[in-house]
Amino acid sequence: MEVVQRGPDPPTVNIVLSTNVGQIDGTVDDARLLPFAGAQVVLIPEQFRDRAVHKTAASDQEGRFTLRGIAPGNYKLYA
Repeated sequence: MEVVQRGPDPPTVNIVLSTNVGQIDGTVDDARLLPFAGAQVVLIPEQFRDRAVHKTAASDQEGRFTLRGIAPGNYKLYA
């Protein structure tokens, strides 16, 4: 899945269905739309929000991050 938020328009979401567990690859940009290194990215499930089942990653020097092993469900992604 790819979510792109640039400017006032809603983000674009691309979803790929597979029999494997999910993975999210993305980038974090700063206010000037430059790659943001060291951002903490957190994926929190909607249903079991109070349990410690969230995924975390930090963006690299080019703003890229990957979250792996994601079970099916509804989530919110924060950076």
